Amino acid sequence: MRKKRKDYFRYLIYAMTLFSVILFIFTIIASKTARAAIFVALFIILNMIIASYKRFIRLPIEFEVLTLGIVICTVQFGLKTGLVLAILGGILSFVVGYNINPFSFPMLLGYILIAFVSFLFKGLDITLVGILATLANNLFVFTAYYYAFRYDFFKNLSFSLSNIVLNVIFFLNLAPFLMKLIF
Repeated sequence: MRKKRKDYFRYLIYAMTLFSVILFIFTIIASKTARAAIFVALFIILNMIIASYKRFIRLPIEFEVLTLGIVICTVQFGLKTGLVLAILGGILSFVVGYNINPFSFPMLLGYILIAFVSFLFKGLDITLVGILATLANNLFVFTAYYYAFRYDFFKNLSFSLSNIVLNVIFFLNLAPFLMKLIF
């Protein structure tokens, strides 16, 4: 008799687990806030993983996915979500990459600028919005680094161009797919 009771208990656990998974999926589908939180977290985690290369490799290239995330989240979920991703994601990527220095402040302001530019042009095609936001960010950061810090012109140019090329590739190929995924 005890064996049947254990079987029922196991089936009850399976049923409750299945119900929880279905409820979680429904919440994600139905709640725009839940989707926003998930995408913000995913972009922050992904960017932190990518930013860790800066600990080991010191090349004048800028490889990050935060710009892509900020643009997509701002266009899809609003300015507040984009700003949360810009500020929190920027700070955490600096911490993970051991890259907290005076140069971090203009870069953080550039991420915030990306959110505002994306919000301003949110009615346009996502690829165009992303490219405009990328150009605005790189122009701002390049100018701030050059004039405020007298940063080496060619290193500065290398950082900016690598970031622009990478983001153009992301916005041409990934952004339309991710916008459909977010629904």
